Amino acid sequence: MARAVTFVEPKQIAAGTKASFRFLFVTDITLPPKSLLRFDLGIIDPEKDFEIPSTTLKDQQNCIWLTLSDGKVVEGKQKKDLQGRPVFDFVLPKSVEVGEKLMIVLGSQIAEKAKEFGTRAPLKAQRKRPIHLFIDPKGKGDFGDPYVFNLDIKGAELKNIRILAPSLVSRNQRFDIVVRFEDKYSNLTSNAPENTLIEFSHDRLRDNLRMRLFVSESGVTCLPNLYFNEPGVYRLSFKNTLTGEVTQSHPIFCQAEEGDQAFYGVFQGMRSIESLDQVESILREARDTEHLQFFSLSPQDAESETSNELWKEIQTYTTEFNEEDRFVAFLGFTYNTQDPAEGTKIILYSKDQKPIYRKKDTKTSSLSKILKVHVPKDLLVISLDPSAKFAEEFEKGIVYHPNKHNEIFKLYDEGKKFALIGEDLTCILANQLNRDTLISAIENRKTFASAKGRMLAQFSIATQPIGSVLTTKTRPGLMYVRHLKGFIAGNRPFKELTIYRNDSPVVTLKNLDSFVDFEEYDESPLSKSLIHESHGVKFCYYYLKAVQDDGAYLITSPIFIENNEHQDTDETLNKKKATVKK
Repeated sequence: MARAVTFVEPKQIAAGTKASFRFLFVTDITLPPKSLLRFDLGIIDPEKDFEIPSTTLKDQQNCIWLTLSDGKVVEGKQKKDLQGRPVFDFVLPKSVEVGEKLMIVLGSQIAEKAKEFGTRAPLKAQRKRPIHLFIDPKGKGDFGDPYVFNLDIKGAELKNIRILAPSLVSRNQRFDIVVRFEDKYSNLTSNAPENTLIEFSHDRLRDNLRMRLFVSESGVTCLPNLYFNEPGVYRLSFKNTLTGEVTQSHPIFCQAEEGDQAFYGVFQGMRSIESLDQVESILREARDTEHLQFFSLSPQDAESETSNELWKEIQTYTTEFNEEDRFVAFLGFTYNTQDPAEGTKIILYSKDQKPIYRKKDTKTSSLSKILKVHVPKDLLVISLDPSAKFAEEFEKGIVYHPNKHNEIFKLYDEGKKFALIGEDLTCILANQLNRDTLISAIENRKTFASAKGRMLAQFSIATQPIGSVLTTKTRPGLMYVRHLKGFIAGNRPFKELTIYRNDSPVVTLKNLDSFVDFEEYDESPLSKSLIHESHGVKFCYYYLKAVQDDGAYLITSPIFIENNEHQDTDETLNKKKATVKK
């Protein structure tokens, strides 16, 4: 019994390279005249996949055509499959017998110009990328299982070094660093000159301890068990000794004592998902390439955007990727309510295998209906619109946009307490990396938002960190002086650092280095700043904002100070209860 043969030349190619590809097919069945052949390159995003070829051979570059065994050329037609993606159809002008060869050519008709006028390969490296050939001998478009060509797409020439490292460590704490050698498309690559060496160092490492690394075959190198002896900010440097190029890590701060760690991630990862098999690759890219510690896809609630099958896939991979101490995957979706007063919300579950709610369904047509059948431990809500109704019991965060600053802080003025979530990156300060501790940290507002890069900040009042609620009942000295302490660390010099009290600057530092350690005292009478009131308690708040010279910024969630000198706090109530029991 004859077997079909599929073969592609070249068998492997570097990402983004232009070339001519020849797909050889030896048929295992007789194909009568007018048989329909459909060739599917798997083009989902033409910007990143194969560029869409022309079926007009007069173009002579980036073309696609079919060649029969006798050399006859058959032009094709570009069509769309059921998902609206481009495919290419060819109609056989004559019969093709079992064992006879066909060849689909993709690229330039001028062989010596293939590198210039050929078809650009996909930009993403992939082992055995499948390319499908569907055949309908009757010519009516009724296709069976496809024949598959496999093409290996490897990383292109070494362009970047990506350093995956923690941002906060403790003195003498052991930690690992992962070094990714990448091409300009962020693919792992070993494509570098043979004499390429990478020299590793940092600003406090003795010269005799410097080490040199080879570009590994896998494109990844791990440096295990590193540690810092002294507190302070560090930057790791990797120098290409061949080109002289130096890559530095984001700032790493070494604390004198153990404390919270800094975890970075994205909640509104609302990327267009065209097919089910993209879910795994998006999560893998977030974890391994972008080196995020937490992530949520947060797809739209509409069934046209997120089918039931896609939601099941998201549920499956969210569970699979959620791994304590490595990567936290949140199951969540973006809910666009029919009530304009409720706005757009991200609903994040605390557990796996939960449903997606559709606003078209009567029982879930508003956010209030959804929240009514849940308790806060089930889910949390992040708002994308600060002008919308605030569901205080469930709503634990608002996405910060500079152009919505006034609307967001008006809610703080009203006494609402919530975490700031980044439009690009959110940093959560927590002692462990798992879903429960991150949710708890968000509920306690231990976050700051950053844009255009990974920055780091610590800010405290009377030793109490970001997100704290201080009371004059337990700290009466706050009425007279506030000790403001912390640091900021960025990837470029800072243009300005400002500490605000009630959205008015009290400390401003300008034209700074990329690391700034500050200690200030606010000695103005607190009574003049207690201008806000909620539930009969007057309060004010402090927060920090810093801007780099390239416009990148970070902004912390506030620290609140409540004047309840004549009221019982939770702390004093607990003391009274303990006394009564005695």
